[in-house]
Amino acid sequence: MKMPKKMIKINESFCFAFHNGNLGIQMKAVEYYKKHLELKEHFWVKDNSVPIILDTNVLLNAYFYSKQERQQFIKFLNANHSRIYIVSQVDTEFQRKRPNYKEAYSLKLKDTAKTLCNFLEEKNEVIASFVKKLSNFKQTPIIRFDYPDNVQAVDSVIESLNKWKCDNNEIISTLIKDVDDKLKDLSDSILSDTKTLDDDADFLLALSNCQFTEELQSKEKEFLSNLYAACSETFYKMQDSKDIRDADKHYTFPGRGDRDKLKEGKEAEGDFYIYHEILKVMKSLKKDVIFLTNDLSKKDWVNKELFPFDHYIANCYNLTNHVFYVVDGKTLPLASILFDSEANIDDESDGEDGVDVKHHYREISQETFLSNLKTCIAWAESYGAQYVSKDYFIYCILGRKKYEFDSSRKILEELIEMHQVEIYKQDDKDCLRLLQ
Repeated sequence: MKMPKKMIKINESFCFAFHNGNLGIQMKAVEYYKKHLELKEHFWVKDNSVPIILDTNVLLNAYFYSKQERQQFIKFLNANHSRIYIVSQVDTEFQRKRPNYKEAYSLKLKDTAKTLCNFLEEKNEVIASFVKKLSNFKQTPIIRFDYPDNVQAVDSVIESLNKWKCDNNEIISTLIKDVDDKLKDLSDSILSDTKTLDDDADFLLALSNCQFTEELQSKEKEFLSNLYAACSETFYKMQDSKDIRDADKHYTFPGRGDRDKLKEGKEAEGDFYIYHEILKVMKSLKKDVIFLTNDLSKKDWVNKELFPFDHYIANCYNLTNHVFYVVDGKTLPLASILFDSEANIDDESDGEDGVDVKHHYREISQETFLSNLKTCIAWAESYGAQYVSKDYFIYCILGRKKYEFDSSRKILEELIEMHQVEIYKQDDKDCLRLLQ
């Protein structure tokens, strides 16, 4: 669904700028931003009316949700389609990158199925395989000639393993059957899903019902491409200047983190286009908006404290009398597969940017645990299964945010003792409920 056409054009009088009005105007803009910070809280609930603009990576990340969570995301899109906006640059990027993301998930699923099948095929030969490897190891020259006194010990181990296998043949057969019974269904389900995972019609239909903006005109893109180059030149100049402190803070611009793509002959202005399309939406709607993105690692949307740069706020307010609030896509209580590297998908990935490849986990506080649980329960009531299971919350939701499992379990026990949280049964699962 397309937005009504509005004659708002990107040009010299309506575009990004490092300097926006006098100090009074700049202070007023920042004050306005801080005064309306509550817009970021639970922006996704059904009865909220704040417009939401989705970044490309948020849409692509849907291909790494579980089937159940993708359905929740689709419910979110359907329930809020009248206030969810897909700007033209996001639409273009999504359509271009979607095949790679679908293929990446397909390959991961097929690899999982293959691994499980290998487990099932190899289970019968675990001991035999180990005995064979140990026998080959014993025959290596360095063992035979340099450690001959230890060969007898290796032979003894091999003899003991063979005897144990013979003496426990019946037990082993029972164990193998148990493994077959419990894992075969899982294997069959995964293999079945690999044949149907390309069907994303329900997701695409939900997206198509959202609000789409008009494509930027060629003159607008040409103007923005030149402006992007000028901003990049200014940034480098200020960064090298001895008279300018904190150039990263005062002369950052949307898309700065992608500027190296120009050297590779790739489009670097994508985020710059998106920023200006957001300006158009705000000007047209005469409202503040939420910009939901996973792309925070490059630090060209927000600073290290996840707060927008002052000149972004001033620029938006000066041009539209409104501001947009950048919200981390991880605030949606959905757990996705995290890739260790963008290269796992493509060299222009817009997926889970900033994934900590070292997987450093941290402790969680009672306050943070309760806040996340409150959000998760509210989401489940609106778009999910009406409950939040304990294991899903600790290992998927909090785990995705890099909170230590042991710390989360410890805090849960403390909150149960304090009568702030209780565990109850739902569909044979241990579920969590807030008591205060």
